[in-house]
Amino acid sequence: MECGADSITLTWVASSSAVFYIATATDDAGVVRTCNAMANECKISGLRCSSNYTAFVIATNLKCNSSKSEIVSVETAPCPPSHIEATLNCTTNSALIVWQGDHSMASYTATMVDASGGLLSCSTTRNNCTVTSLKCGQLYAVTVAHHDGICPSMPSKPVSMESVPCGPANVQTRVNCVTGTLAVSWNASKRAEAYSAVIAGGNGQREYCNTTQTNCTFNTLTCGKEYMVTVMSVNGTCVSMPSKPVSVREVPCVPTNVTAVRTCGASSVAVSWAGGLGARTFTAVALGGSGHRTECSSNLTNCVMADLRCGEVYVVSVMAVDVSCSSLMSRAVGLATGDWHEFS
Repeated sequence: MECGADSITLTWVASSSAVFYIATATDDAGVVRTCNAMANECKISGLRCSSNYTAFVIATNLKCNSSKSEIVSVETAPCPPSHIEATLNCTTNSALIVWQGDHSMASYTATMVDASGGLLSCSTTRNNCTVTSLKCGQLYAVTVAHHDGICPSMPSKPVSMESVPCGPANVQTRVNCVTGTLAVSWNASKRAEAYSAVIAGGNGQREYCNTTQTNCTFNTLTCGKEYMVTVMSVNGTCVSMPSKPVSVREVPCVPTNVTAVRTCGASSVAVSWAGGLGARTFTAVALGGSGHRTECSSNLTNCVMADLRCGEVYVVSVMAVDVSCSSLMSRAVGLATGDWHEFS
């Protein structure tokens, strides 16, 4: 005899002249189940779990039946646990699984299976256990089975549980050099319902953008500052670990306090300025009324322009430059034959 959750398999020694055999199992309520076989084993299905059955076999040659074999008693496998609950711990990405069952059972095993067939489990003699090391972004089917020391139960009816979503990958940033708007994009995360993009400046201030899309836009950043950008995935219960931080610098600030002084008797002009946070270099441009243009560049806050034409009136302005962007031109100052004044 071999037990199963809702069946028993009976085996016997073959009888001479028998054509086939009839196996019968009867429970305590008198309900009868049978199976027929020409070999020396037969599986009786449709039995109730956790029930006692008496079973016997008779042989027949189609004319006569033999007497009953020795009667054996068998108990079907225990009924599966009920009221299964799976609770996700977002911090540890582990699942606490709880159920109702018979405390006389020798052991219980909770099993979690993901969509690709990956399996995790925990075993205990109590009515709960914790499954650790869940994979992110998975929908798990959770079942519990127990064992009475003789037969294992069938698994319980599965319940579903989502694990912590995976953090977004391939986070990219792009600064609009004209408007200073920062656009952030990333790849979709498996089983994520929404995303939260976070930018942090050096002073600890943070700005957030929550969206169901895979991109976000920030419009109120400070010129010249460097920011760290991270993105997190969100599902109904948990937030993922942040993505790998990405560094981005805003458009350089526009230089201020521009002055331009011409050296008497020379065709050169000394230009100086202040500000320009975030700049790697600066470019000063002088544009004459006739269209003549000259410029100088420096990584300091001053430079000297050469080859200005005599008799011209120039407007001089400065822009800050970094690797990706240039600032807008500063407020212009005027220069003519050694005198300069600020244009309004």
